[in-house]
Amino acid sequence: VVFIENAGRQINTYSHASINLYYASEDGKHLKRDSRAIYYSSSMPLEWAIVERLIDGPKVRGNHPTVPPNVQIVSVTNSVGICYVNLVSSFQANVLTVSPEATIYSIVNSLVEDCNVQSVQFSVNGESDVEFASGLSLKQPFTADMSLVVD
Repeated sequence: VVFIENAGRQINTYSHASINLYYASEDGKHLKRDSRAIYYSSSMPLEWAIVERLIDGPKVRGNHPTVPPNVQIVSVTNSVGICYVNLVSSFQANVLTVSPEATIYSIVNSLVEDCNVQSVQFSVNGESDVEFASGLSLKQPFTADMSLVVD
């Protein structure tokens, strides 16, 4: 679990990070790296800011969204090398024209590369014993899969 220590005077401060986000390629089956510098509220963990940027969608032409913009974050926590990402049920619909693997690994690859985690455990409204899109089980944590990344 990550705790943010704040003495009170710095309630509206921001942190800076250089991150790599992964968005879908044209075919919707592969991922493309988007390197960027971000500012985010120091009252939230970097993991939350990364998932938020993925939901916001790509800024680079040729990259395509992997997470629908109506998905909301319930919580994002990091504990002992596992990032726990809890999203609302609209995440399960996978209404975008990308493969389920592209959606999952865009989040996993971004978090594993930029944060101090080895895997990502998804849950939907607090439940991890659920399926995503076409039967992809979210029961087990996911590790990065860079074989999906193309130039």
